[in-house]
Amino acid sequence: MKRFLLVALGTGSLTLFAGCAAPGRGGAPPQERTPTGGEPYHGMIQYRAKDAKQAILHPELVDADEAIIAPGTKVIGVFVGGEARAYPLFILNNHQVVNDVVGGTPISASW
Repeated sequence: MKRFLLVALGTGSLTLFAGCAAPGRGGAPPQERTPTGGEPYHGMIQYRAKDAKQAILHPELVDADEAIIAPGTKVIGVFVGGEARAYPLFILNNHQVVNDVVGGTPISASW
């Protein structure tokens, strides 16, 4: 049974890598047209307007003993130069980035 699994996995990985060959080395030639007849575009496409989600530039801080956070709340934790911060993910879902200074060091936390 083990021998069969090893052979099957080995064959699968060979098949996987065979499809990844570079053009001109046995792979498919570069496409001149897309399946719908357009010209292929291989650059970056921005799917959301720039600055659509505003970064938090000056976070409001609360001492840890005063913070009211539900159990199980997920956070990004940062500890630099003896200072600690916790940025809740439910807030970062709407902002994605928080810029702050922790322990005298500028940081950027992203989600």
